[in-house]
Amino acid sequence: MLGWISATQTSLAQIEGQRKQTESALFESESRFRSLFEYAPLAYQSLDIEGNILDVNQAWLNMVGCSREQALGQFFGDLMTESSLDLVQKTFGQFKQDGHVSSPVFEFVRRDTGVRHLITVEGQIARNSQGVFQHTHCILIDITERKQAEIELHIAATIFESQMVGMMITDASTKIIKVNQAFTRLTGYTVKFVILLEEVSHDEDIARVANEIIHSLGQPFTLCQNHDVTIGASIGIGIHPRHGESVEELMDNADAALYRAKNNGRGCFAYSSAELSQKSG
Repeated sequence: MLGWISATQTSLAQIEGQRKQTESALFESESRFRSLFEYAPLAYQSLDIEGNILDVNQAWLNMVGCSREQALGQFFGDLMTESSLDLVQKTFGQFKQDGHVSSPVFEFVRRDTGVRHLITVEGQIARNSQGVFQHTHCILIDITERKQAEIELHIAATIFESQMVGMMITDASTKIIKVNQAFTRLTGYTVKFVILLEEVSHDEDIARVANEIIHSLGQPFTLCQNHDVTIGASIGIGIHPRHGESVEELMDNADAALYRAKNNGRGCFAYSSAELSQKSG
């Protein structure tokens, strides 16, 4: 009898020890997860079925400009501008129905500065084993600077194209990479164009035409206010059907030959087949 009690006590002690080890491992795992959650570089939020905030991380608080106490329990749409509130309500309903949401854009107001920002949201719905809604998992990305850069680029492109004077953009090696419409009207020059030669019997005939084009485009011309300008030309040549059966394949191979000609020193042409390439005379 005493032996049985002693064995039972030993067994219970082992079980208790295993339980404590399991609890310790779970606590350590939860601590690691919470640390990862809190210090993740992307803003995270969890919402209940009504769209109220259940949890957020530090990146979210930094982005929105409020404390955790101010955020928890608040309706997510209350962070938005009036123009975005309707979109939030509509999108959240669809989000719950579909189980996911991808890249809607909302405008919110930082709580500390009052400055408006644009965000996009990526999210998934967490459900239990019966498929019942539990909460959301959402990542918020501030795209304000990206959108502003896109707007500025669009404005710059519009101004560039609408100027009455000819303008060009060059790279660091002075290669022209873009011209506006006025420049094309004044000079007839475009950055890239295609010439189609029909019923050509010999490769030498193509080479002769390419050399004539390079020579003609290399002649100096005068822009407004008596500014003399000289441009160069490089040519890539594709021959049907040798270098491609379809228009797309032929153009791709000719384009590759064009870049090979530029790498060879410009003012020259190159065939799509390396063995036919030659420096123009």
